Amino acid sequence: TQINPTTRLITINTGWNWIGFVSQRYLPVTEALGNLTPTNGDVIKGQSKFAMYDNILGWAGSLVTMQPNKGYMYKAASAATFTYPIAGLYTKSIESTEQTFTTTWNVNETQFANSMSVIAKLDCATGQVSNNITLGAFVGTECRGVSVISNTEQLNGMFYLTVFSNTNNETVIYKLIDETNGITIDLYNISIFTNNGI
Repeated sequence: TQINPTTRLITINTGWNWIGFVSQRYLPVTEALGNLTPTNGDVIKGQSKFAMYDNILGWAGSLVTMQPNKGYMYKAASAATFTYPIAGLYTKSIESTEQTFTTTWNVNETQFANSMSVIAKLDCATGQVSNNITLGAFVGTECRGVSVISNTEQLNGMFYLTVFSNTNNETVIYKLIDETNGITIDLYNISIFTNNGI
């Protein structure tokens, strides 16, 4: 028997929550969470991608589509309840619109138990940044996360990067690569890994 998602109330507590996705098909994050009233700064993340809610932009990030049979974590500023929309009951095929990371750098997220969400903005003197720029996170020489640049009008120069680790307090360094010519730039920014950190 297919589950009518409108009959399954999802409870969100303050802080991090594990939530399932009761749907028969892919749904955009904005549609899937359309019955929820999020707070500015709320985060939803899957195994390798995430999105953050902004009062002006709505949901923005690398997680664009929620997928059936996947679990998610939701960080809420305040408690709430919601249901997924009735559209999830119907099995009409909808393709995922997730970003695919086909880059020089690779990371196998299944090797790591923990993740941290990083939002980065590339400041560029020329204004517009190439679509072929990729941001990588490294611990030593090991790649721990990769994100392609967002060059939409509202998110020009933004990266939504998931960094992976099995241990807190690792030092994470960052690099840029131009996929067109292979030129790599070491960045000055560093961060300390914190599980579920933002």
